[in-house]
Amino acid sequence: FCNYQVSLPAHVKKGMQHDDLIRLDGEGNRHPSAYNGDVVIQLKSSNSYGNFQRFDGIHLKTTITISLKEALLGFRREIKHIDLHIVTIERKGIITQHNDVIVISNEGMPIKDDDQGMMYGSSTHGNLHVTVLVRFPSKLSTAILKEFEELF
Repeated sequence: FCNYQVSLPAHVKKGMQHDDLIRLDGEGNRHPSAYNGDVVIQLKSSNSYGNFQRFDGIHLKTTITISLKEALLGFRREIKHIDLHIVTIERKGIITQHNDVIVISNEGMPIKDDDQGMMYGSSTHGNLHVTVLVRFPSKLSTAILKEFEELF
């Protein structure tokens, strides 16, 4: 029995998930009268990536906060994605409710399996689900309260 260290390259493919296996054929224990063994690597990953959480294997979710003014009049936000590209969220002419979820197609995790992708309507990526939190003012002046009463 020999005890030694060796570096082995392991390619983690896009879309691989927690507990997926990578098999390196013939890279395990060597014995003159037997076949070389295999090295099996089991991936361990959290489902959190900074401000993003993975769910259903291929989708991501995150949260943004907007002001009451933005909820009523519209807003534009740029989010830095896990791979650092920018995702733009823009809503104009639509009132945004607290806890509304905006779904952005093909901005989730890469899909490794064509069958899984077809089940969700895409062959490349899952979706990004953005939950919008509306920040309400802690107090309003009497003049603004009167204007609100007149409007509504």
